[in-house]
Amino acid sequence: MVDIILVTYNRSKTLEQIIRSVRLYNWKYNSFLIVNNNSTDATTDFINSLEDSFDVLNLTDNVGHGAALAKGLQFLHKKNSNTRYTIF
Repeated sequence: MVDIILVTYNRSKTLEQIIRSVRLYNWKYNSFLIVNNNSTDATTDFINSLEDSFDVLNLTDNVGHGAALAKGLQFLHKKNSNTRYTIF
């Protein structure tokens, strides 16, 4: 099983396409986490409108991609501490 972490910042116009693309893979995944890196466009509204059951982590500051990814890993580790993560 796979956990997916999608870090986003001001990608309201492409986020739907990215999510659709991920769904096309035949992977079974435990969690799909969207880390909203303090977007200032319509990204937050789009994420809130999703009917799917995504985990969402809304950051109050834009901390950069690497730090947002690390916060996403911490979030998922708290959710399931038995999971090991590989980033590549």
